[in-house]
Amino acid sequence: MAQSISQSVYRPLPLPPKEKTKWTDKMRKFVSKALELKKPWPNRDLLPGNDSTFIRYLVLHPGQGDSPLSCDLRLSPLKDVPPFEALSYVWGNSSRDIDIACNGLSVKITASLQSALRAVRLPRKNRLIWADGICINQDDVDDRSHQVAMMGRIYSQATKVLIYLGSDPDGCAKAAASLIAEIDGDLEKKLRSGRGIDILDSPVPGDHIFSDPRWNACGVMTDQPWFERGWVVQEAGLARSATVLWGDRSISWLSMVRVSYYIRHRAHQILEDAGFWIPFLHHQMYEEQFRDDADELSFGEVGEKVKFLSIISLARGITLGDEKDRVYAFLGLAEEGIVMQPDYRKSVLDVYFDCARNTLLPVYGAEILNYVEHNENTIDDVSCPSWVPRWNLDNFEVRIIHPQMSTMSLPSYKPTYEPTTSTLCVKAVILDVITDSSERFTQKDKPSIDDVAHLWKCILDMQPSSGYYRGTGLSAFMDTLTMTRHPGEISDWIPHQTAYRAILSGKSTTSVSGQNIHGKQIRGDPDVFHDHVQVIMSNRSFVVTRRGLFGVAPSIVREGDVCCIISGMKTPAIIRETDRSASRYKLVGEAFVTSRNTDAEEVLWEDWPHAYMLGDNEGRDWIDWGVAPTAQVPVDKYWGAQTQRSLQNFVINQPQDRMPAAVVRAFGILKQAAAIVNTRQGSLDPKIGKAIEQAASEVASLKLIDHFPLSVWQTGSGTQSNMNSNEVISNRAIEILGGKLGSKTPVHPNDHVNLSGSSNDSMATVMNIAAVQELQERLIPALISLRNALDEKRNSFDHIIKIGRTHLQDAVPLTLGQKFSGYVAQLDFGLERVQTSLPHLRYLAQGGTAVGTGLNVLKGFSEQFCEEVSRLTGTQFKTAPNKMEAIAANDAIVQAHGALNTLACALFKIAQDIRFLGCGPRCGLAELKLPENEPGSSFMPGKVNPTQCESLTMLCAQVMGNHTAITIGGMSGQFELNAFKPLMIRNLTHSIRLLSDGMRSFEKNCIAGLAADEERISKLLYERYCPSFLANVFKSASNVAFQHDFLTDKFVSKNSLMLVTCLSNRIGYDLSTKVAKNAYKNNMTLRESALEMKVLTGAEFDEYVRPELMLQPN
Repeated sequence: MAQSISQSVYRPLPLPPKEKTKWTDKMRKFVSKALELKKPWPNRDLLPGNDSTFIRYLVLHPGQGDSPLSCDLRLSPLKDVPPFEALSYVWGNSSRDIDIACNGLSVKITASLQSALRAVRLPRKNRLIWADGICINQDDVDDRSHQVAMMGRIYSQATKVLIYLGSDPDGCAKAAASLIAEIDGDLEKKLRSGRGIDILDSPVPGDHIFSDPRWNACGVMTDQPWFERGWVVQEAGLARSATVLWGDRSISWLSMVRVSYYIRHRAHQILEDAGFWIPFLHHQMYEEQFRDDADELSFGEVGEKVKFLSIISLARGITLGDEKDRVYAFLGLAEEGIVMQPDYRKSVLDVYFDCARNTLLPVYGAEILNYVEHNENTIDDVSCPSWVPRWNLDNFEVRIIHPQMSTMSLPSYKPTYEPTTSTLCVKAVILDVITDSSERFTQKDKPSIDDVAHLWKCILDMQPSSGYYRGTGLSAFMDTLTMTRHPGEISDWIPHQTAYRAILSGKSTTSVSGQNIHGKQIRGDPDVFHDHVQVIMSNRSFVVTRRGLFGVAPSIVREGDVCCIISGMKTPAIIRETDRSASRYKLVGEAFVTSRNTDAEEVLWEDWPHAYMLGDNEGRDWIDWGVAPTAQVPVDKYWGAQTQRSLQNFVINQPQDRMPAAVVRAFGILKQAAAIVNTRQGSLDPKIGKAIEQAASEVASLKLIDHFPLSVWQTGSGTQSNMNSNEVISNRAIEILGGKLGSKTPVHPNDHVNLSGSSNDSMATVMNIAAVQELQERLIPALISLRNALDEKRNSFDHIIKIGRTHLQDAVPLTLGQKFSGYVAQLDFGLERVQTSLPHLRYLAQGGTAVGTGLNVLKGFSEQFCEEVSRLTGTQFKTAPNKMEAIAANDAIVQAHGALNTLACALFKIAQDIRFLGCGPRCGLAELKLPENEPGSSFMPGKVNPTQCESLTMLCAQVMGNHTAITIGGMSGQFELNAFKPLMIRNLTHSIRLLSDGMRSFEKNCIAGLAADEERISKLLYERYCPSFLANVFKSASNVAFQHDFLTDKFVSKNSLMLVTCLSNRIGYDLSTKVAKNAYKNNMTLRESALEMKVLTGAEFDEYVRPELMLQPN
């Protein structure tokens, strides 16, 4: 019987005194080592070099059933451990009162570990296992700290992770295992078919998959305590391979997670009906390991790699025995740069503080503040700073921050830590003050729909000082309650939202039926919307600010708390002042505040109200309040705070990549036409309308071009440039009316200049106006002029017979005029393609507003607007027949640039041909004489380079590059908006300018002075050099017989071997080939070769081989 050992046995023996002899020293070490091997937890000091990566692994002896457990513990650096398996199980009761024989001694373990070891031991041979309950000395705090730091590497290195769920008293394991195997087998087959998402079916209610009774067994399985444990996320997530052991069944962990992931995304009702829930973090780990498969199973919804910060936040609701492990249990899943050494001697708050200060803050900066939660006690707890996330608090069902949310736009600032006061110093903009807050929304005392309706009534009675534009209060209220989020498809959500709105507005007390945007009849259920509100608002309060804005904040919020935007956070924050003189605050938590810049309205079925969070790119009305730092506008400029902020936020290749003048001009035309129509329809005061019209006309004439400083590289909708034009025109109109610049009175940039439009339809309209004007005024005239110049050359070159070339080799002859006729035809077709693109560009999106529905636009505005634009530009424009297409897609721009891309290909070929034909002057082709415009070389005197040809081909290459970007831009219309608009119009106008200027330069400096070297052309066509006097005689000769004699051996012999082509119909292809090869090989003429081979007589050759008869069908 194994002897029990006391705690004292685990202590390392002291080293012998230095004065002992070497022999005594060696003997003591030997004895110490021998005794150490009898300890169940061998000490790492025995390892050579005291390797810090040591682990202990278990050699589990064979056995069956309830027979006693026995094992050996061995010590080794992790890299040297033989192949082993790691055990993942539930500790359960932490009492260690079960004996196991270990290294010949008795060691105490938990009952749960005993069950797990019995389940995994083999009947006839040893099994190498790692299990934390025995491989870590649980009584040694230092050992625990060291080994816990190694656990991520241990589970990653294990050949397999054995997930032990426990016994199966109800006999459910067989049913669960068979169902998972069946479904996963089908999924695996379809995923590997290579046919993509479409082959994966989404079950619909009524399918057999919903009624399979085996789902209940799966629900029982995921009810096992293992799924509630925190450590198992790392243990299963890092596994190379994992097997679930439940009762007498083995189930692939990958299969289980994949099926669960599939059901979650495609048959969610099964999860609710059967309770087949696997915690979300396990799905996150599946996405990390199998991103392509997860992307297909989830309809392409896999986001970016999950961050450690998000992992420990998602784990807040998971069970862990030690609250320190809310950090330590997930270190193995951390990305590179996250380093922390577990230390179980520290208190829980000390661990959280160290994690925030030394681990998270250097990597994530102020983003960690988004994860701060407090209750009434912790907010006043001075033992830990308020900015440190307490991972053991789990107040909210849904966080405001989410992984894909981008950091709000504030100048970059890295938080700094002040150690003497444990203060975090951040840069922030104080926005507003909380004046009112609702009671806490709780899951225990759930507020009813009537309670929410009463809250809305109270808000209306308050009559806040500012509020939301154009009667959007109710929409903003509802968007705030849901933080603009909705479950499922938006088309199915709208009826529920509408039914809820009807109740809040007092129009209905029942559900509302209607038709969603996909055309199917559905009934709106306010309870569905209200359930979602309760989830979002759990442990939060609805707040109203001094400016009348609505928000959602932690339930501990108080009147007087401050709403701010902190540089590096992804949402607004609520802070509580503690020392005004030192600008010190406590962090209450993250918040959601609905911006006034919202498209939310009382809308029809097909229109979805969309609000923005205060602080994001579309919800930045706080800039207008004068609270944004360093946003001072130069006194000599007409632009305002929006433009100034954009100028600071998008310092990208300035001033080279400013928005093109053609776009600024088009903005002026747009705003001028809109002002005219808005005034005519009674939407604008005539005095204001006239002032806007005058200011916009100055923009259209480019008198105010210096007031448009923004880069092309900005928001993809062009919002910054639209606001730039609104502000410039507003301030210039204010100046015309004698007002104060920047006052927005009496002309407001949004309410007046932007009236009947949004950035989305305005930018799309501006793009088309600019494109049509630039094509008509620049490109088409330059193209026609170059075409005519080439046609003149064609006419003057018609009489010159030259050798043709295919594959860069000699071919049959043609005239130089015929060659140039091909260039003319290329440009004729190019012109036709450009003109074909114009009708689609003439369709304008204006009046479609945000998504193409025409929200906030009076009937008839779009048509009258296009009439005014046509009058102002002198060219015809029409309202787009479908404004959703006009805003969400910019296909007309892609088509137009496609024509330019094709034209660039044609011009490249023309310039390249002329460049090659002009190469020389003595050792090249030299058939054309290029104009000598400038010295060609700084090193070689007298050299003439084809500079105009090279310039044209280079700019053509740039146009082709622009087309690639425009193509990508054209395909980047997500849902109701193309978000590459500035890039597309910049590249289009750039290409138009390049081609227009390039063609003008090429015509003036190359084509106009281009000449043919007829002597050189004749020499290449005929063997003996043709003297110029004979060439002149030949050109002037009217006697056909003389010309014939000139082209025969009486004067010269034919040089081009490809003249043999005219013999193939006489003597056959094969014999003609032999004649040509013999001539080339023996350096003789074709005539001499034919006579030598006796295939033709001299008279026959002279009759058949006549280049002038080879220029047309004969």
